Amino acid sequence: MVSLPMQNDSVQAPAQPDQPPLTHAAWLGSDWCTDARQTIAAMNDMNPDWLIVDHYALDARWESHLRSYCKRIMVIDDLADRSHDCDLLMNQNLVADKSEQYSDRVPAQCGMMLGPRYALLQPQYADLHLRVPPREGPVRRVLVYFGGADSSNLTEMAILAFLSLNRKDIVLDVVINPESPHAESIRRQTEGQQNITLYTGLPTLALLMVKSDIAIGAGGTTSWERCCMGLPALVITLVENQKQISEQLDSRKTQTIVESTR
Repeated sequence: MVSLPMQNDSVQAPAQPDQPPLTHAAWLGSDWCTDARQTIAAMNDMNPDWLIVDHYALDARWESHLRSYCKRIMVIDDLADRSHDCDLLMNQNLVADKSEQYSDRVPAQCGMMLGPRYALLQPQYADLHLRVPPREGPVRRVLVYFGGADSSNLTEMAILAFLSLNRKDIVLDVVINPESPHAESIRRQTEGQQNITLYTGLPTLALLMVKSDIAIGAGGTTSWERCCMGLPALVITLVENQKQISEQLDSRKTQTIVESTR
């Protein structure tokens, strides 16, 4: 949720409970009370059928205050580290005992959508899923993608490792966020490399995944895109919840190799 400028000064902020801040509270850019007030103002009496909440810094306090401004609330979460006041909760990740993790964190009547069957994939993945042939033979094309943030600049490390191999017979497709603070250095790094193609701002990874023999990336949402395309991967886990996902995939023999940065 992005905090927006106030549009209605008559909307009052809820009282700030005397509770410790959430682990990711700083990601919100303000306190939850201010964000709740600004969200209500931005909604401008819309009263939507569903309000979908996807933010590590929001919990039951924020959701409870928004209750009277929408008909139902859905929460997307994969941490199970805080309580929610919602009608529906979705966690698409493959983590053992997921339902037990939420047993005392959501209302008793809350609907639960748990596991990869609810993965948020673009329609292209369903269209291509049955049309991707099994990978056979030597690796000729590698996809590198570490998500939209890649604060550790693992993309540049992967490119350096590839260049050290001096394999002109292998093609490297690199996808980055054009707003990445490392974008310019990665552009310089790949400039003039005939067997490296740099992509920015792609609407989907599906077509590149179809052409790839193996991927190098993080263990987050892209895991389900790779699995849907049957794409083996070298996975570097960035945070604890990614480590759990990758370990579960590895234990199920999905051809995922897990390496932790911790």
